[in-house]
Amino acid sequence: MARVIEDSWLQEYLRFTAGLQSPELFHLWTGISTIAAALERNVVLDRVYFKVYPNMYIVLVGPPGKVGKNTAINMGSGLLANLDDAPRFFAEKITPERILDFMSGGMRRIGENRIKFVSAAYACAPELNVFLGKSQDGDTLKLLTDLYDCKEGTWRYETKSSGVAELENPCLNMLAGSTPKWLRTSIPIEIVGGGFISRTIFVYQDTPRRPVAFPEDEVPDNYEDMQRRLLNDLNHIRELEGVFKFTDSGKQWYGEFYEEFYYTSHETHDTDFYARWPTQLLKLGMIVSIAERDDLTLTDHDLRRARAMLDAVSGHMKGVSELMSSADSEISTTKILGFIRRRSTITHRELSQYSSKYCKSDELNRIIQTLIDAGEIQVVHVGPRGGRKYRYIPEEEREQDGEE
Repeated sequence: MARVIEDSWLQEYLRFTAGLQSPELFHLWTGISTIAAALERNVVLDRVYFKVYPNMYIVLVGPPGKVGKNTAINMGSGLLANLDDAPRFFAEKITPERILDFMSGGMRRIGENRIKFVSAAYACAPELNVFLGKSQDGDTLKLLTDLYDCKEGTWRYETKSSGVAELENPCLNMLAGSTPKWLRTSIPIEIVGGGFISRTIFVYQDTPRRPVAFPEDEVPDNYEDMQRRLLNDLNHIRELEGVFKFTDSGKQWYGEFYEEFYYTSHETHDTDFYARWPTQLLKLGMIVSIAERDDLTLTDHDLRRARAMLDAVSGHMKGVSELMSSADSEISTTKILGFIRRRSTITHRELSQYSSKYCKSDELNRIIQTLIDAGEIQVVHVGPRGGRKYRYIPEEEREQDGEE
């Protein structure tokens, strides 16, 4: 099927969603995620030493009931669900075992000249905290981190309860929503600064585009025709396959960008969020290119557009980073107790290193004393120089002490 949208799929999608209250930035990144989910591993930028696929992890962040995160997410997922060959969705609360089982069950063939099997899925989660569940051990986020990289061939992962699971050429895309509060509690502090954060684009907006009391009155006259065009071209995009190439202008532009980033990023950016900014730029450039045409080239125009899109969200990234690392007393206590529980025993120095990003030393000492007084932990060793080691007291042991 031929394309029918004259300019860009993303531009048509923004016109399609213009009558909604949600900020335009939410709809733009939902559109980006929609194209990425349709592409899966069908196209690739071959860097010889490694490959770059256009899959993306995107989280829309904003206050509850005000900026329409769910509405934005549902608009994109609704289009994907109506494709002739729709991606496989999962959105319920997950565990590593359930993710792997779901992805292995959806293995599909791609390619005409070289057929290969792909285990692909789309995690569409309007409520990130529900999706990740209450577990704070970080196992799910570690798995999501590993899956993001789209490893080649048979990929093996060892789970705690099911042994070794295997996926063929895995590919995962994710679009999620979160309030600032739930973002802070959904992602364990020790994961902030890890690989998951640098692989994820956080799009923060705290005000709606405008108040829209009657969205039904804002629907464009050609709404159904726009929807038909979007579905037609998304089906077309779904069928594209091949290897991306830089044009001469694209290669020159990216080389200049990369050199500038390499020498200045440590001065201007939070490395937790920006460590993979050049790779994010390439992924986004591929999506921008495919939104407009089929030639699978990266031009300077594509890369400039991609950088402008990243710049539009980068101003809020520092605030998101500080939010997830903030020292709320109740959350800090819970995090520190959880860390001690997972380690069973831990030295004071190790605990100080763990908590240094979000908890000052005097606050850490207060929390430790609170946990000791509550019978949650105990001091099991004091070294000659005053160094201490703490042990988590299991609940059954605390109950026995209470009975005595």
